[in-house]
Amino acid sequence: MIDEQIHTITKQMDCLTIDPMKCSDNIITKLKTLGLKLKADNSTDTVNGGVTIDHGYGHFTNGVYIPTNKIERKHTIKINIYTKDELPTDQHQTTLKKPSKIPTLEEIKKII
Repeated sequence: MIDEQIHTITKQMDCLTIDPMKCSDNIITKLKTLGLKLKADNSTDTVNGGVTIDHGYGHFTNGVYIPTNKIERKHTIKINIYTKDELPTDQHQTTLKKPSKIPTLEEIKKII
């Protein structure tokens, strides 16, 4: 089991003019200024956590998700930060490393 701290941020963002991957990369780049490497460029990289983003496409009607091609909700950004080091295992080749300083939710919100 991976030991991690999870921060969830909901924010109005407009990424309609760019690809969702570029939007994600922009967020990861901003978080890098806090000393966090959240994306593995190679399978054997060392990372401090990860990011999951719901870009807000689609909506819910009577509890059923209706996908659309336009942003209808705020982005939901979930940031996982490892709180303990873990060497590669059968489940992952990357090394999971606790960052030297774990940023607070306020620091994360300010940078995003």
